[in-house]
Amino acid sequence: MSHQVEQKSIEALINDFPKHQEVIEVLADNTELFIELATDYYICKRNIHFAEVDNKKSIAEEYEYTLERLKEEIETFLKQNKVK
Repeated sequence: MSHQVEQKSIEALINDFPKHQEVIEVLADNTELFIELATDYYICKRNIHFAEVDNKKSIAEEYEYTLERLKEEIETFLKQNKVK
């Protein structure tokens, strides 16, 4: 994945989980799995936007479901990796 996509992915997480900015930044620098989750999250959000713009409601709904599962996984990851 490109550095630009990784950076936008982290920015999206910081925007959506502002209380966890510090832990997001630490995990982004140190955990490949977290980068993968962040990238999946960003791409999913972007695809929801594109599906809505193209008026493809069923596709947007599928991505929204996936986004909710990713949010849950990210929240768990953030809670398990609090910065001390």
